[in-house]
This record gives sequence, C-alpha cells and structure tokens, in this order.
Amino acid sequence: MFEKRPDREVPHHSIAWRLILAAAASAVVVWPLRAFMPWLPALMLGASWTASVLFLLLDTAVRRLWIAYLVLTVPVLLLFGAESGGRQIAVSLNFCFLLLRRQRPWRLLSSAQRAAAFFLGVAALVLVSWDWHWPDTDGMGWFMGFINNFGRTCQGSLRLFWVFSLLRLLFGIRLHFLRLKPKLAVMAVLIAAIPLLLLSTFGLVALYGAMGGVTTARGRDVLQDWAANPAAIRGCAAVTDAAGFDWAAGRSNDRLPDWLVGFRAALDRPVPASDEQVPAATGMKLTIAGEEQVVKSGAWAPADTAAVFRIADELWLLDIRGLGTGDAHITGVPLDAGVLDRLSGLLRADVGVLATRGELAIATADAEADSLDGRISLQGSYRDSTAASIWSRPLYFGGAQVPLIVLAGGHFAYGDFLLHVQVSLADLADEFVTGENTFNKAVLISLALIAGLLLLIQAVAGFLGLRITNGITSAVTGLREGTQRLALGDLEARIHVPNEDEFGDLADSFNEMAVAVKRGREEAVARERLEKELETARAIQERLLPHEMPSVPGYEITGASIPSLQVGGDYFDFLDQGDGLLGVAIGDVSGKGIPAALLMSNLQASLHGQVLHPGRISGVVRRVNDLLVQSTDPHMFATFFYGVLDRRTGSFTYTNAGHNPSLLRRSNGELERLEAGGLPLGMLPDVDFAQDVATLEPGDALLLFTDGITEAVGPLPDGRIPLDEDAVETMFGDDRLAALFAENRDRGAVAIREAVLRAVSDHTAGMPQSDDITLVVVTRS
Repeated sequence: MFEKRPDREVPHHSIAWRLILAAAASAVVVWPLRAFMPWLPALMLGASWTASVLFLLLDTAVRRLWIAYLVLTVPVLLLFGAESGGRQIAVSLNFCFLLLRRQRPWRLLSSAQRAAAFFLGVAALVLVSWDWHWPDTDGMGWFMGFINNFGRTCQGSLRLFWVFSLLRLLFGIRLHFLRLKPKLAVMAVLIAAIPLLLLSTFGLVALYGAMGGVTTARGRDVLQDWAANPAAIRGCAAVTDAAGFDWAAGRSNDRLPDWLVGFRAALDRPVPASDEQVPAATGMKLTIAGEEQVVKSGAWAPADTAAVFRIADELWLLDIRGLGTGDAHITGVPLDAGVLDRLSGLLRADVGVLATRGELAIATADAEADSLDGRISLQGSYRDSTAASIWSRPLYFGGAQVPLIVLAGGHFAYGDFLLHVQVSLADLADEFVTGENTFNKAVLISLALIAGLLLLIQAVAGFLGLRITNGITSAVTGLREGTQRLALGDLEARIHVPNEDEFGDLADSFNEMAVAVKRGREEAVARERLEKELETARAIQERLLPHEMPSVPGYEITGASIPSLQVGGDYFDFLDQGDGLLGVAIGDVSGKGIPAALLMSNLQASLHGQVLHPGRISGVVRRVNDLLVQSTDPHMFATFFYGVLDRRTGSFTYTNAGHNPSLLRRSNGELERLEAGGLPLGMLPDVDFAQDVATLEPGDALLLFTDGITEAVGPLPDGRIPLDEDAVETMFGDDRLAALFAENRDRGAVAIREAVLRAVSDHTAGMPQSDDITLVVVTRS
C-alpha cells in the first residue's frame, strides 16, 4: 500500500494524470513532425521526457538529488556535441534512473486512469519507436549535432520509460472501475476469444508457410532437373531473351558466349589449396558426375556436373560432360526472366531470384576485387496483375536456397542464391477449386467442415458462457437491489435467486437476515417502548419516595434508595402523624423490575391508607398484610419494617415483618437488633405481628437497611467474578455492616449514610449491582 510520508505532501491525483497525458500527447504530436527540421521533434521529445520525469518525481523523498542527477545528462551532451558517445552515456544515466525508481506515482491514479494510461502508453511506445530516420551526425556542425543527439536521447529515454511503465501497469492492473458484466466480458475475451484468434492465425500462417515451402522446394527441384537435362535446357532456350549454347570439343560452334573461353580454362586449372578453407553453403544437393551428391564446403573441383553457375553478373544453367576426355560437352542456357516465366507457369505463382555479394563472397584468395560485386535480381510472372486489392495482389509465399557454383578469380567455389515465390490469395483459391484438383476440393471441403464444427462448438461454448454470465450477473444484481432496498428501510425485501450455488446460498442467507432484521427491528421498537415506559415508571417511583428528609428538632433523619434496574422493589418512607409522631418505614419486595415496583407502590398505598386509622403499630401492619394478600399473587411477598418515633420521649415503637433486623447503636457503643414482628407481608392472611419499643437516647443512632447492602457481592481475591457457590463468601455481610456502623458512632446521619454506601461500592469493586440498595439512618443529638 502507498504510504504518505510525514515529511512531504503527496500531490493530488489530477496532477499525475495531467503529466501522463502530456507525456503521451507529446509523443502523438511529434510523430508527424519527425521528418521536418531536427530541432522541432527534438524539442517535442524533450517536453515529453520532461513530463515523464516530473511524473516519476511526484512521490520521492530525495527529489532534489534525482533532479541534480538528471541534469548531468545535459553537460554530457554539450561536451560530446555531434559525437554519439554523449548520447549513449546520457541514455545509460536515464536508464539507471528509471531502473532505480519504484514507479510509486502510478498509485496516485485511479483504476480507470491507470487502464487508460496503459493504452496511451502502448500507442506512445509505438509512435516513438516506429519509422524514425534521424540524419547522420557525421558532417554536422556542433550545434545541430547536439540537437540531434538531444532528440535521440529523449527518444531512447521515452522508450525505456514506457517499457518500465507498461510492465508496472500490466502486472498491477485491476479494472476496479468496471462493473461485473464488463469484467466478465473482458475475461471471456482474454481467456477464450484471443486464444482462439491466435490459434486460428497460427494455423493459417503455418498452412500458408507450409504450402509456400513446398512450392519453393518444387521450384528448386525443377531448376536442378533443368540443369541436369540437356533437352530441358534446349526447351528453355526457346523462351529466353538470350539464346543458349551447345559446345562440344573438336567441333566448330557459333554464338558462344564470350566468357566460355575463360570458363573452359578455369575447368582445366587445378584447385588451390587455400580454397579448401573458404566457407560455403552445406547440406545442398547437386548432380555431380551423374550422381546426386551433398554439397561440401570450399572450392568446387571441376567434374561432370549439372548445376546453376554464376559467371560475373549472370546465372546459367550448365550441363558439363566428358571433362578430361576428348569428348567434352557443355550445354547451357541463361537463367533469365524467360526461364523464370516458364517456371512461374509450372508453379502457378510468381518466381524471383535474388543473389547478393554477401551470399556469394566465397571466391579464392586471388579473386579479382570486383568479380562478385554485382547484385542479381530476376523476376518471373505467372500472370500480369496490377490490382491493388489484397485479394489479387501477389504476396510473399515462400523461399528456398538453391546451390550454385561461382566462377571468380579463375577458380570455382560453392555458393547459393535465394529462390522466392509470390502468390495471390485469388490464385490460391483458384488452385483449390479448379476442376482438375478434385483432391484439393475434398481437402478444402473437409477443412471447411472441421472449421464449421469448431465454430459450432465455439458458438455453443459462447452461448453457455453467456448463460452462465447472465446467471452470475442477475444473481449479483438481485443481491445488490435487495441490499439497497434493505438499506432504505424496506424490511419486506426478499431476493429470489434460482441458483443452487453459492449465490443461491447467499440469497437464502440474505432473506434470513432480512427476517432477522425485521424481527430485531420489532424487538427494538418494543424494547424502546418498554424503556420509555420504564423511564416513566422510574419517574413515578422516584416521586413516590421521599424527596425531602423530615426535619425533627433534636434528630437527624436521612434515607436513600439505589435500584439495580431502572425501577426497583425497595421502599422507604416517612409519615408525619402529628402530635410529634413520625412513622418510619422500609421494605423490600421480592424480585426486581416492574413487578416488584408495582407491589412496592401497592405497599405504599396500603400503608398510607392504614395509618389514617388510629391503633397499634402491629394492627396497621396486619391490615396492610391482609390487603396485599388480597391484591397480589401468592408467590409475591415483601419484607417490611415499620416504626413510629415519638420525638418528645425518643421512644420508637416498631414491628418487623420478616425484614432484616434494624441496628440500634447506643452512645456507649452497644449494638441492639430490632427483631420483634412476624412473617413477611403478602404470604398468609390474618397473621398477628408482635411489636416492641426501643428508646433512642441522646447519642444513639438507628440504621434501617435492605439486604442489597449485606448481600452485595464483591470479586474473589484473585479478581475473578465469583460463581454462585462462591458468592456467599464474597458478600458484604451483617458483621461488616455492624462494624462499620460502630466505627461511625460519633458522626451524623448523612455521614453514616455516605460511609455505608461508599463501603459497599468499594467492596463490589466495579461489579454490576445485584440488588436494590436502600437504607434509613436516624440519629439523636
């Protein structure tokens, strides 16, 4: 991944894209101008190379160092001027620069821009490499030579830049900007169409080349047969521009060529030893001394031979017989356009001969300097054709090397010349469909049937590929549309994909997800509604609990309730009954949440209704119990502690309905537990409750609490959350509460309340609250 370094700012991708366009556009513009004055394409190539360098330097930590390095190429070119050495050094420096660059700026472009840059780069590379003809710097002045070398340096550097860049783009291309269907189409073209096209092209080229090779081999054999057959040579003479000859020893001959005297003398001259080291064509066959022999390297020792001879700048078909006897005989005919026309008619194709000095420079050491300077090029035509269409225009069809014997410097050596054939597509078609070529017709029909079968198979494969592609794209489209509908809130969106593959499984999973999302949405709505209702219940419950602590002269009274959930089942209350009497109540309803809160509110309403009737404390609690039994389920109950404080005497008359015993701490440190009472409320009707009286003296304190304090669970010593069997060991406990209460005997009610709540919080150490916490503290000063 491309990382942005903190010591430099990475440019925006638009800058990189403009530089690439400038580099490619300059190459396009300069190509038509390449034939004009050298300085004009040199300047354009320099601008293109500059844009390329600026692009490569967009993301580098040592930009100034690289710029200084590249500037060195200018003094190198200035130093060498018109000499080519400066150009070679400058291109080498630029090659090192390109080789050491990591091509990271390409990552500044988007995927679509990189794909476009790849095709632009291919076009730019072709244009800066094809059909350039720079003038030779020899004879140029210093300035024009410098301009010439500068342009060629930029051109070579641009070629290297685009080669490196195209390789980087080719191996990094992803086509992320394309949709799925175009991607599949591109993949089909790359995997199926292009290989099929290449294979078809290769087959046609191979067939074309094989047929051309066979045709040229036939032409070579015909020439060798003509050279070995005097009758054939005489027949050829009738169609040549220059007449042939027939020489025999001891016979008067007319119309003999001028070179024949020297030729006969060379036949009688011995082969020099140095000629044995002269390289020549090998592996070719000639008819020598009446037998077909493989050509050897070096000089040719004169013998009875039928072959093609090169004599000066002419080619001759010669048949030599009877050397070394008194009956020597030489028959010959020039290999000219007439002979080639006849050969073209036999081969039904245009035939050409090409012999150059490079192929024939095999003469002896004492050969004359200009004996083989000539270039021989002959052409025979099968039919006159000036058609410009590709169908009727003769095209290169094949070539073959034909052995010959060269006379140079008075000696003979082996050599060869090129026999090439040209044929038009129209002639090839005519060759296969003419009436006498029945076998060719059968072959052509067979090939057509095979090609048709292959095309049918390809069509079926293409059809199946399209069906598979449409199945994939339709499934992806359905999935995309379904997700979009779901994202817009349509929880009824369903995807119907008939595929039984991974796409079908994905559609089923999506439909299950949509059902789950709908169910979750409904549950979330219900949960939100419940939370709002709980917030309302919480607000109502908070209003039911005392918001202001009673102000009683000589006493300090306070209380607090902390629910474990939004609403709780703990309850405390203060009831002013007049005549200096204050009712103090605390309760703990079984369970948590809304049911406990409802029972708690019922308990409060019942208590408030019963204290209006004068009577004993135990009688009030009995009537409240009967009301709860009538209005609640049997499994619901509440522990309850209720007492009435007479502020004038300090007497506290109480009853305990199954609640935690309240703690009374005397000023001397003694601790009493207030336990008189009976069963929890709501369990059984007509239950009698005992009552008792405790007197609060100055300095005494009374603590009423629920089990949320004593049963608060803390973590184990090793920090683990305790399991159920370990919870008892980690509870806050009655003893710890009593000790804490005793330690704070000299403090007021509010201080005692805060000390207890802080101690419980420290004990639980961040663990979730397991039960409601409620306490009431009364102190007498």
